[in-house]
Amino acid sequence: MRVKRKNDELNDAIELLDQYYEASGHNADIASQMCNASDNLFINGELERCLLLPDYFLQNYYIIRPENQELQALFPYREEQDMIVEAMDEEWEQHGCCKMAIVKGRQFGGTTIVQARMFQHTIFHEQAYTMIVAQDKERSDHIINMSNTAYSLLPWWMKPEQKFKTKAEGITFQREDDQEIALNPGLGSVLRISHAAKAAGVAIGKSLSALHGSETSRWPNPEVWEGDLRPSMRAPNGFYIVESTGYGKNGIFYDFCMDIKHGNEEDWRLLFVPTYRVKRYSLPLKKGEHITLTEPQQKFHDKIKREDNFEIPPEAWKFRQYGLRRKNKAGFLESYPFTLDEAFQNSGRCAFDLDAIEEQRMAAPTNPNLAGEIKLSGKKPILEVRDVSPSEELPVRKTGRGGHRLWIWEMPQKDAIYYLGSDASAGVKGGDYSCCQVWKLGMGFDEKGRPCKNVQVAEWWGWENPKRYARIVLALGYLYNAAEISNEYQMAGMTVGDTLVDEDYPNLWRPRHKDRAKMLFTVHVHWVTTTKTRDLIIGEMQDALLMNTVIVNSQDLLEEMSNFAALEGSGKFEGVDDNDDGVMSAMIGLYCMTEAFRYERESSLSDGVTRPSQVDPSNPNPLWGVIPFEWTGPWVIRNSAMQMVSGRVYSQKEEAERLIKGREGLKVMPHWAFAAANPWISPLHQQTPNGYWGSNLQYQAKRVLELTDAQVTPSVMEAFKAWKQTVRETVDAQHAGGGYGDDW
Repeated sequence: MRVKRKNDELNDAIELLDQYYEASGHNADIASQMCNASDNLFINGELERCLLLPDYFLQNYYIIRPENQELQALFPYREEQDMIVEAMDEEWEQHGCCKMAIVKGRQFGGTTIVQARMFQHTIFHEQAYTMIVAQDKERSDHIINMSNTAYSLLPWWMKPEQKFKTKAEGITFQREDDQEIALNPGLGSVLRISHAAKAAGVAIGKSLSALHGSETSRWPNPEVWEGDLRPSMRAPNGFYIVESTGYGKNGIFYDFCMDIKHGNEEDWRLLFVPTYRVKRYSLPLKKGEHITLTEPQQKFHDKIKREDNFEIPPEAWKFRQYGLRRKNKAGFLESYPFTLDEAFQNSGRCAFDLDAIEEQRMAAPTNPNLAGEIKLSGKKPILEVRDVSPSEELPVRKTGRGGHRLWIWEMPQKDAIYYLGSDASAGVKGGDYSCCQVWKLGMGFDEKGRPCKNVQVAEWWGWENPKRYARIVLALGYLYNAAEISNEYQMAGMTVGDTLVDEDYPNLWRPRHKDRAKMLFTVHVHWVTTTKTRDLIIGEMQDALLMNTVIVNSQDLLEEMSNFAALEGSGKFEGVDDNDDGVMSAMIGLYCMTEAFRYERESSLSDGVTRPSQVDPSNPNPLWGVIPFEWTGPWVIRNSAMQMVSGRVYSQKEEAERLIKGREGLKVMPHWAFAAANPWISPLHQQTPNGYWGSNLQYQAKRVLELTDAQVTPSVMEAFKAWKQTVRETVDAQHAGGGYGDDW
């Protein structure tokens, strides 16, 4: 029979040999005796090629019937089938076995190519036991019909003898004659079919050399996988493939794929087939039509071109943009995903806008620029990092990122303001993680005249003893310009927070009372998550994502954010089948940075002035030092008790000086927008029981009394405090009587 084959000349040879078969009355043994030496040489050569080269067999001898088309060999492969075949061949070549989970879109042709390879494996290897398991009986019948069609259309000289062939069970390749089996049993292989809707017993008592699990995400009974199939997959040279379209962030297929991704299934490979690689999922462009990409889409387009050397065609973008207009957007993304994360849509109510997260994912790089570790020597950070290529596979977060717990996208810049958010754990391997996120404050405008975004520039993620983790956080803080640190002060985080104070770190978050007119700052340091503050940090991150004022570079963090959800019947957002340490540290850092440096960011956008970093890295703990840079603003007017006597803040010092000209007891002073953001007036260094004086009173004494550093002694500070209290009482009385007039 002539059909379309990769090597069309084979049709002539097959037709010639078929004449022997016809003449023998369809008896293969007699037809074999009629073949001459040249015929046998051809047959043996073809059998050897089909054994050693599976693709040769598929493209020339494995016959399929495409929908509404004539019979043909499985040729040419479609784009997605090429990806699957290439991955299978790599596994066989590198490991001598093939164990893969394939995540694909709907109707991608993955089932066809996998089943074809399973069929080749079964009929060319003795004693092979191949199991096919689909989600239900209808699907399993369809798959076995493909194999039956392929078998029936094999040349007579390539067909292994069958002993049993049933639609319900599959095919057993063995001698039909029971008496001959003892002398020559034949191939002895089995192609077994079943489905996951069975209660149990799918493969109990069997040792599977090959498995094809089809549409695994929709298997109704997880026991089929864990209790029946997994224990039966013991062959060292096994050929095991599970493939499916995603079906929510739950179930055996999702869990198994995540285990592979996170390094818990070291023998398995996870393969994702993106929709943009499949030509038929595209829409043709009209004459003169141009597809405009959003900024995240353009970044994703450029990233794929740079990392995979593949340019997504505009027709694929048109198909996607049309699909995203549908009401069921999540269903479209799950059926036609561009990324692995899109293939598994959230099963709960996510705390964040999923479209915004997906845009961040598309724009985010695959890898950091640097990866490694960091440690502290005195107050000096020691970096042990290396360059990372975009295509390199780094240890992922759920493995603890051994040796690569620190990821860096941007090294510190001298004039930038950074902020650290930290969430600590007990450091037990396999438990919760400790995580520290480093943000850079968006200041001024970019080259296109747009406000700069807050950017995630570094991330530490892993397991570590709380005290050792605290020193890692200290090292990161000093590395990034002695940035302010907001640490979750609960459980293991209390050890971390106490260590930060004991180590005299100059910049720690100080909570604010935003519902009070006076005493805005609490007497405590560190962050504490409560039912009230939890909503605040979630809201800040939600707003940043929706308003596109933030750049998240970590794919691990974005994955965790997409799983930060509330299940039905629950009002609390938390990690659903996932951790949330990265999310919490990111939200804490972003919220506290926004609060601590709100004025700096707003003023940089209004007057174009970029503020200097709050601490000189060369002098990160200047407790008795002076301001390490020339103050350029803003300015306020203070009285002799250091109180602001006007609600105004002045960007120009000259304007404030003009207003107080001729008025006694008033002085133009630098305005520290938030005390906790500056070490010179930090609450950490106020008076202690042993009489130590901190930088807040030092700063006031030096400015009011115009003292040098050497003149600021404990006795002077005691006298200054008493005098300040007396003046404050007098000024308070003047305020009560309106003594400064309406101008103030």
